[in-house]
Amino acid sequence: MEIENIKIALENKSRILGESDYEVFSVLLLLKKIDGKLNIVFEKRAENIKQGGEICFPGGKLDLSDADCSITALRETYEEIGIPNEEINILGQLPPFIAPMGFLIETFVGYTDFEIENANINKDEVEKVFFIPLEYFLNTNPDIYDIVIEIKPYVEKNGEKIVLFPTKDLNLPERYHDKWGGIKNKVYVYHTKYGTLWGITAKLVYEFIKIIKKVKKNA
Repeated sequence: MEIENIKIALENKSRILGESDYEVFSVLLLLKKIDGKLNIVFEKRAENIKQGGEICFPGGKLDLSDADCSITALRETYEEIGIPNEEINILGQLPPFIAPMGFLIETFVGYTDFEIENANINKDEVEKVFFIPLEYFLNTNPDIYDIVIEIKPYVEKNGEKIVLFPTKDLNLPERYHDKWGGIKNKVYVYHTKYGTLWGITAKLVYEFIKIIKKVKKNA
């Protein structure tokens, strides 16, 4: 292995170290004009599914058949709220986000003139679709709270500990035999008339607003 080969390898590195270790999800932050003003499109998840009742963007897990993450976002948007791919103009993409739970989220920003009110919403997954003016987020700072994230080398199932990482057998220090870490992580919260917008979706909105505010400031 020569120095030049190492240099080439580093120039062609992946965007995120260990990227292949993460499950990848892709979502669409979709914009639509209503009465001449830009709005962000949200959905409320159906009560009977995972994270039921929560506000989110359309999206889901990267499928092996998807050519790239933008295809995932468009496919999931069609499956969930019935907007055809050709009705969406992808404007760009936010930087990748690694969620504290350990998965990677790719966020695409799009625009549509499609009449979403008449779309075929998948009621098995989505309770309703609604719009919040972009102006609200430009003028409203979220509440910010802290949660604590702990690491543990086991899972608990039916009252029993199932060891995933045998810290004792590996003779690691005793502090790693049980929970450790206790790292603080910020949680962003927006209060809307449709309910509390929080967690990953609120974080993505917050970061999107930061990006477009920079452009607005320099315009």
